[in-house]
Amino acid sequence: MANYESKVMGDKLYHAQSEGYGASVELFGAMENGETPMSLLNIALAGCVTMCVQGYFKRQYGILQMPIEVHSTYNQTENCFAVGIDLEEGLSAEEKVAVLDYVNQQCRLKKMLRTDLTYDMTFGTLHSMVNERLKAYQKKWAYEKYLVMAHSQQHYNALRQLFKGNIWIPEKESEFHRLVQKALAISPTTKTIRTAYQHVWGYFKKVATTEELETYKDLEASLEAKGQEMHDFLRDMTAKYQPSYLLGCHLMELKRLL
Repeated sequence: MANYESKVMGDKLYHAQSEGYGASVELFGAMENGETPMSLLNIALAGCVTMCVQGYFKRQYGILQMPIEVHSTYNQTENCFAVGIDLEEGLSAEEKVAVLDYVNQQCRLKKMLRTDLTYDMTFGTLHSMVNERLKAYQKKWAYEKYLVMAHSQQHYNALRQLFKGNIWIPEKESEFHRLVQKALAISPTTKTIRTAYQHVWGYFKKVATTEELETYKDLEASLEAKGQEMHDFLRDMTAKYQPSYLLGCHLMELKRLL
């Protein structure tokens, strides 16, 4: 493991200049004048936590770029660091525990500090255009998902993975369009169409009449020969029961079977 070396030169009372691996840092004895040794420690901890969180999402989801802000405050009275980790989307309770476990294992700086120090690490949410882009593409996915499923289960699964963890980056937008285009270029099969129609029927099974249920069963049993009839039937059911998700569904907008 590499050794870390720094050189600090003092020229007057409570003033110093560093030489290290990057840009020189000017240090003062009081925060109102600029960075102090304690503020640099705070920066170092926040930076280490930031990189550990990035490392977690790289290892778990293969994400190379993600917006994150980490805020660190040291309370000298309580010997406690309050560390806020802000991401684009909220995490589940299980994922928060997993991220914090990873930080505790990987943050070298934290391991070097006094053992009696405590750390209050919390999660928050960023509000930015990236979050709006995620929501926009979630809507696009809701529109295309059953049509994609009717063409290719493999591409459907790949597209679902793009949205896993609710983390969105610009590279995912081009990948989304590429996967949708690739999926729609594949000819549907009776199997893929059946899977898509089964998902669509799920919106009606609790509200359908006995007669409608029997009609569905009859069409589903003879789907290869009655595919267009099934498509028309599900479009009629959508018009009758008005499930909001299917009203904005590409598959149900088509008048003809694929």
